Amino acid sequence: MNRLLSIIDQTKKDLKMSRWIHMPHASEEYKYYKILCGTLEAFAHMQFATSLDLTEDVAVGHLKKARAIYNLFGMKNEAQNIDTAIVSMFTSSKQIALGCKT
Repeated sequence: MNRLLSIIDQTKKDLKMSRWIHMPHASEEYKYYKILCGTLEAFAHMQFATSLDLTEDVAVGHLKKARAIYNLFGMKNEAQNIDTAIVSMFTSSKQIALGCKT
């Protein structure tokens, strides 16, 4: 996943995509940027957070990055799913810390 995030970052730099988010939503640039970031980059952050043995802070950081990307593109359902994952992560860790069984 780290390699995928690196490739996405490099692509955004190479194509000078920083302004593409402000293009009309019907433009090819905006559509491409939404696919690259709203689909691939956010998904990579989600997978990174959930599939590796990371500390809770690092995992939540990746989930928050994914949520920010989804919010940027108005992808409310996806952002809500991230919020649910974050809450679930904190609930699970509190139960483990207290010695409760799930």
